[in-house]
This record gives sequence, C-alpha cells and structure tokens, in this order.
Amino acid sequence: DNAAAKFDALVLKGNFATRRNEIIDTAKAVETACDDVKLSLRLKKLLAIILKIGNQLNHGGSEAHAFTMQSLLKLNQSKAFDRKTSILHYLVMLVKRNDESLLNFKDDISSIVPAEKISYSQQVLDELRKLEKELTALEKVAQAETEKIKAAKSGASSAGLMGMTVNELAGQKSSLKTSDGTTHYDKAVLKSELALTPIGRFSIDAKAALEETKSYALKTQEKFDAVLKYFGENATLTPIQFFSTLSMFCRAFDKALEDVLKEEKKKAREARLQKMREEKEKEAERKKKLKEEGKDDAGGNANADKVPPLGAGVVTPKQRGKKLQASRRASTMTSTPSAFGL
Repeated sequence: DNAAAKFDALVLKGNFATRRNEIIDTAKAVETACDDVKLSLRLKKLLAIILKIGNQLNHGGSEAHAFTMQSLLKLNQSKAFDRKTSILHYLVMLVKRNDESLLNFKDDISSIVPAEKISYSQQVLDELRKLEKELTALEKVAQAETEKIKAAKSGASSAGLMGMTVNELAGQKSSLKTSDGTTHYDKAVLKSELALTPIGRFSIDAKAALEETKSYALKTQEKFDAVLKYFGENATLTPIQFFSTLSMFCRAFDKALEDVLKEEKKKAREARLQKMREEKEKEAERKKKLKEEGKDDAGGNANADKVPPLGAGVVTPKQRGKKLQASRRASTMTSTPSAFGL
C-alpha cells in the first residue's frame, strides 16, 4: 500500500536520528567498558595475585597460567590456608596489608556497570538490521516520488537538451554519465537531481549515516572479541555475560572488604577492653599490696593522716569541774592522818 509506505517513511524520517544515536551510545558504553577493563593496571595486579594464591593452594598440582572470570565468583566459597577463611576474604586481607590501592580497583572499571545491562546483539546489531530494512523501504518511496517528478519534467528536460548548441554539447562530452544503459549529459542530470524530493535527500544522508554506524558497531564488536581473547575467555561469551560476571565479582569483593573491616574493628575494640581490664586488675593488686604493707599510695604510714573524731581531746567546763572536785577530795584524804596527830 503506497499510503502506508509513505507514512512509514515519514515516521522513520522523524525518529531515525534518535534511534541511530541510541545505537551509537549503546555501542559506546560497551567500547568504554572494553577499554577500561583491558587498560586497568590495578585489575591486572589483582588478577595476578589471585592466580598466585590459586597456585599456592594447589601446591603439588600443575601450575595454572590463567583462569576464567566465572571462577572469580567461586572465591567466596573456597577456603584458604586455615580452612576457615574464604579465599576472597584472604585476598582482601592480603591486599590490604601489602597494597591498599588495589582495594579500589573497581574505580578503574566503573563503566562495566552500564555495560552489564546491554544485550549487544539485540540493542545494536539487530536494531541496525531493522533500521537498514526500514531505510530500504524508504528509499523505494523516495525513488517513486523522484520518478513522478522526472516524468512530469521529462518533456522540459528533452527540450533543454535539444536547445543546446553543438559547442555546448561538445563541452559536455568530458562529463558523460551512463545509467541503465542510457548516456546522459551532466547538465541534464543536474536538472533532474535538483528535482529530488526532501524524502529522497534524506534517504541519501540516512544511508551514509547508517553505513558509518554499522562500521562503528562492528569495530566495537571486534574490540570486545579482543578483550575475550586477552583474558582467555570463551569466544562465544556476550558482553552482558562477561561484564555481569566481572560486576558480580566487584560486589562480592566489596562485601568481603566490609566484613574484614568489621572484624578488624571488633578485634581492636576487644583488645582495648582487654587492656583496660588488665590495667584495672594491676591497679587493684597494687593497692592491695600497699594496704598489706600499711602504706598509702605515697609510701607513708597508712594511718598517719587519719583525722581524729570531732571533739576528740577537748575538755568541757563540766568535765573540768568534776576533775577539780576529785582532786580536792584526794588532797583532803591525804592530809587527814596529820590532823589527828597520828
């Protein structure tokens, strides 16, 4: 149906730029992730440490020279040398002790987060094929429109050629163009090209833009394939599979780091409490020893500085009178034998 084809062509003309930009942005996200993963020095160092730990745990067996990204997810399940700590937690502790900068390796590859959600075959390659198919249909509409204009002006074009002088025709011979077995002079062809419809001009520009986008998308796919080869991965892996695995490892690594930091804080707190208990016990023991020796904290007599009870040593008037009377009676009794001449 010509009306439906025209409508579809107008719709494509309206949304072509947006859809093309979405394809480019999607491919760009994957390309950026490929570059970041391949160029991250900290990721390389961390993977080398993991490989070394794996070979040490596999002591006596054949030495491995590589491992798959999928095996990174098993580090949290396998146990390290003490058969208690997971290899992932041991890795975190080892890195924290020797090179803390590696703990932030994920900062180098943050671009994998958007890339892990991208289905490249559907969002890029399939969308490109769909656009190409729609553009082919649009080109047919543009050609039909152009043919109508050319047919309407064919009489004027013929008259224009017949109106040329011999010298003018001779001047055109160096610029002949053959189309569908018919030779045209450039002067006549330019007239027909100027009659192209807006939809026709759009089809030419859109086709060139689509070819450029296809080229970029294929180069990005080749770059991703190179990343798979670089890490020794299966060539059939898709970007969403590769980047989602790496992203899950980053999250597991962060969780292990959080666990290690919590455990370190717990041990540090327990160590402080233990030290406080020991110091308190030592102080109590010291005071007990001083008390047994009858000394105070300064080394003097423990009772030397004791304050007497309130009123101790103070003689009241009543007490003084009683003492005076008692003294007089004692004096009288002492002098009585002399008074009687005994």
